[in-house]
Amino acid sequence: MTLLDSLHAMTVNLSQDALKYLAEMFRLLKTLAKEDIYVRILLVLATQEQEYTSLRGLARSVNMSPKNLKKYVQKLASLGILRVEHPHEKMILISFDPKYRWLREAALALSGKVDGSDVTVASQL
Repeated sequence: MTLLDSLHAMTVNLSQDALKYLAEMFRLLKTLAKEDIYVRILLVLATQEQEYTSLRGLARSVNMSPKNLKKYVQKLASLGILRVEHPHEKMILISFDPKYRWLREAALALSGKVDGSDVTVASQL
């Protein structure tokens, strides 16, 4: 089972202890998976301040050309993990699909950007 398969099948209820564990997991993923573009994409989206990012901005963050990055983003979108929108011809906006938004909420909670209360999120599979 790949990481993408695991994410696709996950439903989560996060307490403060789970958030601490998740923080360690994010740090471990950053260390171990620097070469895995899918993990890098998810980590950038989960830890940025904006809910959406442009394909160009994401490409800069993961150090890849937008043209090459697009196929990886499309794969994550086809799995239902990411949402890709085209507000106009030359712009592509990328965000987590609502059922995976918990990844972003957990990362923001870990970084102190939301209040410290328990974060309860569940993907609607």
